[in-house]
Amino acid sequence: MPLPERLIRAMPHRRPITARIPPDFCASERAAVHGKILALKGQIRDLLRELNELTPVGRLSSELVVEIFTYLQQEQQWSSPKKTPFILTLTHVSRSWRAIALNCPALWNEIFFSDKTLVGEWLRRSRSSNLYVKMQVPLDSVLQQTFEHFHRIRGLWLEMPKSPTLASSIAPFSTLS
Repeated sequence: MPLPERLIRAMPHRRPITARIPPDFCASERAAVHGKILALKGQIRDLLRELNELTPVGRLSSELVVEIFTYLQQEQQWSSPKKTPFILTLTHVSRSWRAIALNCPALWNEIFFSDKTLVGEWLRRSRSSNLYVKMQVPLDSVLQQTFEHFHRIRGLWLEMPKSPTLASSIAPFSTLS
């Protein structure tokens, strides 16, 4: 609790303490401690990864995990565009699941969004696998991105608002049987 102003004025022999700490005060020591903290966080992360690998799920082979992901993805097929895509959710569970999912292009071959920012990433992750596309987006660059991969499309569902330019926009698909 600070002293009242009148008491401070009554004590002329006491000057207020004003310590000026240079900006680089203990900078190297602080940096060293910060470095130790980062190293310990890395060790904790590695230990947690090891712990995850010791669980029954963590000991499954990558091939079996892909089979499980594929089965679950088929169960979730064409879920609501408002939900986070199932495979994207799986990539946020653990580093090993992310690595497995990113290395399996067939898991990325179902494109169904209204978010056009993800289409390019999905096309990249699907590599050369066949595509099943369902879109609820305005006709613009998303269709153009998809047309570039037209030879890979095995199923296409478009949900679009009625538009006078609709016929011209879907002309590339007129050869589908």
